[in-house]
Amino acid sequence: QRQMCIRDRIKAILDAIDRSNPVGKRDYAMILIGAKYGMRIGDIRRLQFHEVDFQKNTINIVQQKTDKPLALPLLPDVGWALIDYLKCGRPKSDSTYIFLRHVVPFERLGDNDNMEYVLRKYANSAGVFKSRTYKRSSFHMLRYSLASDLLSQNISLTTISGILGHSELNVTSKYTRLD
Repeated sequence: QRQMCIRDRIKAILDAIDRSNPVGKRDYAMILIGAKYGMRIGDIRRLQFHEVDFQKNTINIVQQKTDKPLALPLLPDVGWALIDYLKCGRPKSDSTYIFLRHVVPFERLGDNDNMEYVLRKYANSAGVFKSRTYKRSSFHMLRYSLASDLLSQNISLTTISGILGHSELNVTSKYTRLD
């Protein structure tokens, strides 16, 4: 039942995003990627066109934190969110990065572009978290939520570790709050 709560909370956050505007399309795609793959915000910010293969339906990155390759299937809802942003939301730019700032100059999101604030804003709007519970509304929270959800589906720690891009199971077990 607790895991269902997590899924409901993530869904409420995603539903709170106004996708009728370019920034909402970007934020939705970024948060969806965080929720579905547990990708770190740094890796999402740095996602480039050559790393997403719409023909083979894959995302292939080298993780910034670990410098390890990570291959993921391009899930249909993530693919459609990316297409919606790229066709109808992304500013015109020659940048190889997918996600851009929506103010001039249209550059990739930098480390100082506070996506934690953005996620917290949508979480508050959805009534999911109180405004002062900052630790609960971060992109890292999406990684924890994904790990817990997968564990509740009896997915092995080895598989969860691979999805999150961990090299050691003891790191993954912390995410799933296991001894």
